[in-house]
Amino acid sequence: MRNHSVLTTLMGILGAVLFSLCLALSAFMASAVSGKLYYKTQVQLEIDPGIDRAAMEKLDNALGAYLSGDAHALDSVSEFNAREKAHMQDVYALFSLGRHVMALLGISGLALLGLGFCFAPRRRRFLRVSALGSALVLALAAGALALWAARDFGYAFSLLHHILFNNDLWLLNPETDLMIRMLPEEFFGALARVLGLRSALAALAAPLALWCFSGDLFLQSKGR
Repeated sequence: MRNHSVLTTLMGILGAVLFSLCLALSAFMASAVSGKLYYKTQVQLEIDPGIDRAAMEKLDNALGAYLSGDAHALDSVSEFNAREKAHMQDVYALFSLGRHVMALLGISGLALLGLGFCFAPRRRRFLRVSALGSALVLALAAGALALWAARDFGYAFSLLHHILFNNDLWLLNPETDLMIRMLPEEFFGALARVLGLRSALAALAAPLALWCFSGDLFLQSKGR
């Protein structure tokens, strides 16, 4: 019985973590494809790429539409050269993979939570331990990641690109490539803070929901 209880507890915590990551990734990707957010960030940072703001906003919206899934959004954009568009193809593939990963995380998380809940000897305790355990795991992971990025964002930014891309197309030249003038490192630093906060808040939704559901009247009436 004890091993059974431990197994269901682990299933609950892992399931809650996976589903929280699904929610976090969903929030991240929803914001990361927002041309309005790109433009707002550029204006706040007073970024001057050498074109007027109306043109910059139009290009931001085209980039957002492209990463949202419109594969032809950049076809008619003449401001970006072949190298820039080739890099965006890599980013497009990365976002497409992210959507599949998000679905996998969500399905796996819900499956583990469902199985654990069905077989848990004490369901109210299962929900609360799943909520607290997953919240602790997520807080530690998010805190470590935030501290690492804050310590040296430039290094973290570069390392991330080396991990995610198998070429050097992301190394753009400010003298010849408009995209890097529109989206310099400081832009990504500011964007990362916004995306990180939104993702963290979204991730907390799963543990919070589990904790609230643990006090549901149905569970209380069953004495479990």
